[in-house]
Amino acid sequence: MRITLYNPKTAYRSQAGINNFPLGLAAVAAASIDAGFPEITIVDANLLDGEGVIEVASSQPDIVGATSWLGAIPPLQELRKILPRNTPVVVGGPLATALPEYHLEEGADLVVFGEGTATFAEILSSRNPNLSRWKAVPGTAYCCQASSLTTPKEGMVRLTKVAVDQPHSGLLTAAYPLFDIDSYAKNWPSGKRGMLVADQCGCRHRCSFCAGNYLGGTWEIGPSALAQNIDYLKREGIESLYVAAATFTDRPEHVLSTCHILAEAELEWFCESRADRISADIAAVLAGSGCYKVMLGLESASDEITTRMSGGKGKEKLLRAIDLLRRHNLGVEVFVLFGLPGETETSIKDTIGFLECNQLIASPNVLFPIPTTPIWEMAKQKGVIPPLREYLERINEYFRQNRAFVPMPGICDAPDEALTQAVEWVWAHNARLKGK
Repeated sequence: MRITLYNPKTAYRSQAGINNFPLGLAAVAAASIDAGFPEITIVDANLLDGEGVIEVASSQPDIVGATSWLGAIPPLQELRKILPRNTPVVVGGPLATALPEYHLEEGADLVVFGEGTATFAEILSSRNPNLSRWKAVPGTAYCCQASSLTTPKEGMVRLTKVAVDQPHSGLLTAAYPLFDIDSYAKNWPSGKRGMLVADQCGCRHRCSFCAGNYLGGTWEIGPSALAQNIDYLKREGIESLYVAAATFTDRPEHVLSTCHILAEAELEWFCESRADRISADIAAVLAGSGCYKVMLGLESASDEITTRMSGGKGKEKLLRAIDLLRRHNLGVEVFVLFGLPGETETSIKDTIGFLECNQLIASPNVLFPIPTTPIWEMAKQKGVIPPLREYLERINEYFRQNRAFVPMPGICDAPDEALTQAVEWVWAHNARLKGK
């Protein structure tokens, strides 16, 4: 069976020009290979001039798997026009999990919920040899009244809307050769050849603005798989790693085992953490294993805002974490999210003042509600969300223009101009700090 896995063009481009390695598709590819389906082509539109639709069709697939996210929605109608009528298109990822009906209406034949690695492998197995069984796989949605794969969609059946079992083990060595590693390794922040490496899937915390609310639980990549993945990447000349895990420091015993592997690899690396998970012992372990930077969530300097949105991480906990990390000569950067409910021009000034006072480099964003999150539901109740298709197209348009944010009047009390200026100030502030 010929399988093509498709990563659509990402409208948002990073300031550094990095092509993010599609870890999710790599896990799907590895799970497919493990299930006995090794004939896989990867089409990453972010490495191409166009949208990648022609390249998908040229691979002559028997089945297509695509991922979907805000600003990176696959052009399903175009795919449906160019692919043979009997070639199913399966879509997964955060946005497909949140909006299965939308993707089915656009041309997907099957939507996969949650992490989807085991589910996609089961879909492949169910289609071989009995092609009629592929729609009976748990963890999917499809249109039950369609007489063929291309009949207009109606009567959707949602079998489950939960992440099915534990995702793939995380061993990606079989999938890595399918990718052009060099294309993802360049333009790394440190100037070295860098790469994403997964340490966990999912997030156990439930911030009201985040997609982690509906992607299921959290799974840690096993130490053996992590060590083998890193060893493969080292042989490919990778010198720096971003250890991808939303909650890397949640469990001290996990930090110890993972840092042991990273220390043996003798590579520099950085990670994310919640401020309330940083202790003196954790900071020492990170510093002793090659870590050079930790990224923490500030979001806002207003404790009232963060308490409402993400459980009250608070400035005091953040300041304590910053102090502990800096004592061990670790760099600290923070995530800032302007425009949360309750944001005012005063709270924006407070956040900017906090960054300046503490000399913090920040990654700035302005809130746009992610479908089905608590903030999305709140915004819908206030009547400030436009029709879905218009909303999704607006996000793509603003990302492609490299704009700072998607204007969403009514979410907060700060005017659009103040939000735009805040993001611009942060980028200028970052440049000043990096120039020192």
